[in-house]
Amino acid sequence: MLKGKCPLAVVFILCTALYALTGFRFTALEGRSDSETAAIATFAETAPANPATETAEEPDGEAAAAADPETAGDISDGDDMKIAAGGEEEHDPETQGPITEVSEGSDPASASREQPEEAPHLVIGETEPDYFRDALFIGDSRTVGLYEYCEELSTRATFYAKVSLTVNNALDLAFVKTEDGKKSVDELLDERQFGKIYLMLGLNEIGGGTEESFAEDYRQMLERIRAKQPDALILIQSIMHVTGKKSAGDRVFNNPRINARNDAIAALADEEKRIWYLDMNEALDDEDGNLTASLSFDDVHLKASSYVLWYDYLLKHALIPEEVRHDPSDDL
Repeated sequence: MLKGKCPLAVVFILCTALYALTGFRFTALEGRSDSETAAIATFAETAPANPATETAEEPDGEAAAAADPETAGDISDGDDMKIAAGGEEEHDPETQGPITEVSEGSDPASASREQPEEAPHLVIGETEPDYFRDALFIGDSRTVGLYEYCEELSTRATFYAKVSLTVNNALDLAFVKTEDGKKSVDELLDERQFGKIYLMLGLNEIGGGTEESFAEDYRQMLERIRAKQPDALILIQSIMHVTGKKSAGDRVFNNPRINARNDAIAALADEEKRIWYLDMNEALDDEDGNLTASLSFDDVHLKASSYVLWYDYLLKHALIPEEVRHDPSDDL
């Protein structure tokens, strides 16, 4: 009798076990939110059949970007796809614009900015009168004479010149007449930017100080001008010589002293700082290196008719881009 009932007992036990297991599964899902259930279902559909034994291949290159939909964006055959083939443009999937290659450590925002053009290398060359329309001349009585007797220049350039002006007071002395009263050069340099600034100073203070102290005063003046005029070309003109007669008979105003001062300020020239030195005595000296006597009425200042030589020198010693300098041999 017990033998006949064994199969039925086995079936009953198996059914009870199956129900118990099925009921447990349903109970495990009860109480979860829809989102949690959906997450479990998604994981069940995408997870490997046996995570303990199956490992997904590590994607490389562009496939790695496509494997992560949150970081790679939509990947399709359209313009938003990054193309690595030569000659093809890569596109940013977020902006649809071309991707600019940026080296490691650089600022990506700066990659799209236009780089400023490098300033052309300037050389000494010949120019035209209108070159001086943005020029400023600062100087003593010799520069006053250039203004008074060289109309071609005075009608184009600006002059801040005064008799007895020195390096020490050139910027601070209020001597320039304006509609608002007299102003200093220092004040006026704030009101207008010049393309070129020509300086001729140093004769009036030649009796005091040393070459070194004079050069230091000049350097400080240059720094003050540069602070006000960051883009101007600054041209230091040599102190004009006196005649041989004056030089031989004067213990102070003589050409050896002038030459020593000129050597001191010539050393301040620096093309990187856009400061040049012009030896304008080349246009006025005699064979002995003195101011040509026939050009002066008092052995120190030029005759009215002599200023054209100074002006002609400036026309032939302008700062121009190297590529446009005229070579006289081209005319042959």
